[in-house]
Amino acid sequence: MAYVGQHAARALEFFGIEDARVTAQCGAEQEYFLVDAEFAKKRQDLMICGRALQGAKHVKGQVMEDHYFGCIKDRVLEYMQAFELESYKLGIPCKTRHNEVAPNQFEVAPIFENANLAADHNQQMMEVMKRVAEKMGLVCLLHEKPFAGINGSGKHCNWSLAAETKTMDVINLLDPGDEPRKSPLFLYFLCACLRSLDRHAGLLRAAVAFHGNDHRLGANEAPPAIISAFLGEQLTRTLDYFEEKGVPEGGGVSPARPGSVGSMAEALQLIDMSQARLPVLNRDRTDRNRTSPFAFTGNKFEFRAVGSSQAIHQPLMVINATVGQAIADMNEEVQAKIDSGADTTTAVMQVIVETIRATKRVRMEGDNYSGSWHEEAIRRGLPILPTTVEALEVWLSPESRTLLTSSGIFSDSELDARVHAKRENHVKVLLLEALVLKQMAEQQILPAAFKQLDARAQCLLRLQELKIAGTESFHKQLQDYSNKLAEAHSILAEVVEHIHHAHTLDESSTECVRYVGGPVRTSCARLREVLDGIEEQSDFSLWPIPTFNDLLAPHFPRA
Repeated sequence: MAYVGQHAARALEFFGIEDARVTAQCGAEQEYFLVDAEFAKKRQDLMICGRALQGAKHVKGQVMEDHYFGCIKDRVLEYMQAFELESYKLGIPCKTRHNEVAPNQFEVAPIFENANLAADHNQQMMEVMKRVAEKMGLVCLLHEKPFAGINGSGKHCNWSLAAETKTMDVINLLDPGDEPRKSPLFLYFLCACLRSLDRHAGLLRAAVAFHGNDHRLGANEAPPAIISAFLGEQLTRTLDYFEEKGVPEGGGVSPARPGSVGSMAEALQLIDMSQARLPVLNRDRTDRNRTSPFAFTGNKFEFRAVGSSQAIHQPLMVINATVGQAIADMNEEVQAKIDSGADTTTAVMQVIVETIRATKRVRMEGDNYSGSWHEEAIRRGLPILPTTVEALEVWLSPESRTLLTSSGIFSDSELDARVHAKRENHVKVLLLEALVLKQMAEQQILPAAFKQLDARAQCLLRLQELKIAGTESFHKQLQDYSNKLAEAHSILAEVVEHIHHAHTLDESSTECVRYVGGPVRTSCARLREVLDGIEEQSDFSLWPIPTFNDLLAPHFPRA
């Protein structure tokens, strides 16, 4: 924060604002799931790992979206009010609460505040949410993907820069005003954000790389692992204007002309539906692109790739560091032009135009989920880092190391230690999940499935004795069930073998990270797929653990 604040304050001097104090701001939206504690306690995976390692899809899921658009259930509202009150006592003012897309998924968001305080408050809030849920007979799940087949949870970090002037005025440096084309100050800091992504998109991806986010990034509830920026129609037109026209004559920003960006923006400010009983409304000119990882949303950037269980200090640190470096470099370029004889206004606009042209590759306005964008991102030279295994290596790249050490944020040894810890944590979590899944399969799921197989075999013999028609179909179903059990045992043996081999490796080594993120994780995914298929063909009354239909009951039955 000190690094970005220092260089942002220097930049403001080019705009006649002296001795300003600039701070990074954040508002972190927190998504979470609630389940009844009596059900959750019967599942080792939820209680130990925070997510369901096995489970057939919920029969309804989120297909009707009635949870998202429905009222908050009474029991949930009681919980929200209780943890919000506890948060207020800690100085954490909650601003919003609502249902989210998936069944039993919800969201809370606090008021914007200084980024370091926001990070501390989010840590406290997560602890409060879990503690209050326990007292109320619930379990709060903060994992990024507690349940397969429905949306996971994120923690959107809304980030901006605020400048406090000598006169105590506060300026949001990412506020475009009514006509962004006439606001070089806004354009300067917008371009700094684009330059930071253009140079360090990989590092921003690495900042949200961990085991939980690997289940979420790129799915339909989260942006892809390719980092790009979304600006919206108005700002895109503004930047395209400067890319094409260059610096206005004389270096200043000319007034908007009819048909220009400015006047078009003014024409879009009202909505008149020509109905006597409906008022004329102000139009929200901000765009939303939920597929974008780094989207401009009116007067801030929303970093949507942060995981719901993640401590936000790390992604905020990376944003501050990379934007701080971009501002510092732009300041040097402006000063060099001034030293060469250019007036300040012209020098600033020249750097803005040069940055707009140089950073165009990192702007993506369309569907970030599309296969064509993946191909286009490769063509543009953007980093493609689909999993934690690849992303962790970015921390130790020469570009990242130079930024984080030369800025005074980390020393070399601190950076190495953090990467060491990240690798070790990734390995430990994935191996723990593998062990829990192994235990559930061996001690709960497969024994219950074999009892069902035996009961069905006895039933088939009885049907054949009675010479009842249709036994061929029953026999086929029984054979399919038996084959799944045999396949599950075979894959389970692979999982056990992979776990044993992983324990022979140095858990902080790249080799171990790749092995656990590769063969171990792949075999567990295969085992889960087979176990889910067995559950789908099993008698609910004989299934040994609560199903997704139990855990995601829409009316939150009290225990």
